[in-house]
Amino acid sequence: MNLEEASSGRPEHPWVTAGVGRVRFGIGSVFLDDWADNLAFVQHAEALGFDACWANDHPNRLMDCWSLLSAYAMATTRIRLISLVSCVYYRSSYLLARQAADVDRISGGRLVLGIGAGWDRPEFEQMALPFPPLADRQQAMEETLHVARGLWRGRPFTFEGSYCKSRMGHWLLCRSSSPTYQS
Repeated sequence: MNLEEASSGRPEHPWVTAGVGRVRFGIGSVFLDDWADNLAFVQHAEALGFDACWANDHPNRLMDCWSLLSAYAMATTRIRLISLVSCVYYRSSYLLARQAADVDRISGGRLVLGIGAGWDRPEFEQMALPFPPLADRQQAMEETLHVARGLWRGRPFTFEGSYCKSRMGHWLLCRSSSPTYQS
């Protein structure tokens, strides 16, 4: 399967379809550094009727995005959960797909996976990560999305890209075939 095949013929997610023609509102708990404050925040946002709540992926200055989304999934019942946005260089493509599938299942299918190529050079430096040129980061993002979708198909998946690889990866169950957003 190539990158074009990964996105063609894919049914639209029911949450996307239901939102056509209406405005939605999301909110993020940026800069809260206490678990209890974060949980109270997301529960209050859900009670107020917000459609979504996001967690930012800046591990050098905020709580871990995927740990926070897992906690949100357990503490809420309706609000959509968004990674805004997970930098593809902070985790392997397989691990990111695994974490997204787990949060999606824990939440009953409420995850919106946001991925990005990374932009914050000082953050990369603090985490001792290389900061490749933009075109390389964008290609890594495309390949990461390809690997995630491949692993969510329901059968073993192999991919050899320039930046990402998956060798006969066991498929990962995603409840909803999460909508994705690329930054």
